[in-house]
Amino acid sequence: VTGAQIGFDDMGVGAHLVYLVDVSGSMMDADKLGLAKASLRMLTDSLRPTDTVSLVTYAGSVRLVLPPTTVARRADILAAIDDLSAEGSTAMGDGLKLAYEQAESSFVRGNINRVIVLYDGEANVGATSHEEILKSIEAQRKKGITLSTVGFGQSVYNDEMMEQLADAGDGNYQYIDSPTEAKRAFTAQLDTMIGVVARDVKIQVDFDPLRVRSYRLIGYENRDVADVDFENDAVDGGEVGPGHAATAIYDVVLKSTWPAVHGSGWVSVNLRYKPADGGPSRGFSFPLGKHHASFEAAPADMRFATAVAAMSEKLRESPYATSWRKTLIRDIADESSFAVPQ
Repeated sequence: VTGAQIGFDDMGVGAHLVYLVDVSGSMMDADKLGLAKASLRMLTDSLRPTDTVSLVTYAGSVRLVLPPTTVARRADILAAIDDLSAEGSTAMGDGLKLAYEQAESSFVRGNINRVIVLYDGEANVGATSHEEILKSIEAQRKKGITLSTVGFGQSVYNDEMMEQLADAGDGNYQYIDSPTEAKRAFTAQLDTMIGVVARDVKIQVDFDPLRVRSYRLIGYENRDVADVDFENDAVDGGEVGPGHAATAIYDVVLKSTWPAVHGSGWVSVNLRYKPADGGPSRGFSFPLGKHHASFEAAPADMRFATAVAAMSEKLRESPYATSWRKTLIRDIADESSFAVPQ
């Protein structure tokens, strides 16, 4: 198993955000709307006076609670957040339409223009179909307005829908289930959540066929880009924020004539991206030759990521995971988690 992490630095631009909040009856619990409101207060307190915030809610009907307002009027924004209450049914489609209207009215090219959806995942889309919503989000993304989703509550929610919306909007998605996690996401990791330092990022990993018999990427099926489209700028990639890191785990089988892989060059990474402020894509390649003598000698975060991947394989009944024992996965996770930086 091999892992790779790639990160970028902060660029520091203005932010123009629209909070789109589900205030349906299913959000009534304290770990849902109550935690969402606390999160929005932390997020607002982290913004600069020149940034802008708008607040839209949806349930049985859609309401513009607050038009685009500069954070210099922080007290007005916080009062609007505090006044939110839950009632009614859920229909997301019209809420997104109104949220995008507010985002367009506060749009500043070259800045962060983003809609942030906060809900418990039980939302239906209303009269608008799911496919139509995804097309609308993609069209807004092309205009420069991105979208992130944040899920709340410990009950069942639609994680798949949450991820699809964020992917279409070139944003990210997070699940918040505690005040501690909310603080981490909306304060310590705020730049990673809403910042943009590179657009349409694509990563391609190549293995030397003389040394590697077979390989497979574990996960990421929904973000797969065909090899022929790697250099095609018309094909959408991912958006990356400051400090963001992605970990890719591969299951690799070496050829019998190569029981150990020494030196560099047997794995290479190709990276393409567009600058956050526009312009054509850029690309470069670099070798990944570092290896570890044994799994036990690998870094703790790599061993923990392996345990997570292995458990995921077990849960989806992958034929590659039949020899993995759950007790072994648990032991690897327990042992490595203590050494992973928090």
